[in-house]
Amino acid sequence: MLSIFHVNAGLAKNAKPGAWNDPDMLEVGNGMTAVEDQAEFTLWAEMAAPLITGTDLRTASAETLRILGNRDVIAVDQDPLGEQGSEISSASGLDVLAKPLSDGSVSVVLFNEPNSAATITTSASAVGKTGASSYTLTDLWTGATSTTTGTISARVPAHGTVMYRVAGGTSGG
Repeated sequence: MLSIFHVNAGLAKNAKPGAWNDPDMLEVGNGMTAVEDQAEFTLWAEMAAPLITGTDLRTASAETLRILGNRDVIAVDQDPLGEQGSEISSASGLDVLAKPLSDGSVSVVLFNEPNSAATITTSASAVGKTGASSYTLTDLWTGATSTTTGTISARVPAHGTVMYRVAGGTSGG
């Protein structure tokens, strides 16, 4: 999954409505941990990939169905703006991706590749948000909301992701 992610992340400039990069089918529910399953689904959604599962839904666990059925994450994947999330930073297996959305918000993914939990930090300006004294962060997996004056940060489990929708200010800066 990691090698496919890295190849597909580098193709962001080629994605647009009607021309999607396809990193291959999802393996959610086929042997990875729940954290890894959620990470793969998050990354594929951020990359505007076709969300085609290789899992037999007739026998899928409740956890697998919860991951595959997250409407907020699916909405990021299917956002009508049609942009693929781009890698904003990548250092020592700690990745930050940002995807502008049609409502002016930005989807931000913090991805921790290594085998131990890590804090991943970026900023509103780094992900393309400017012009506000504070921004609203909505965690698309927990539904929790918070505000920030600019720092976007989370403790991310090993092999895991945190996915925020960042709203406020303007996009494109």
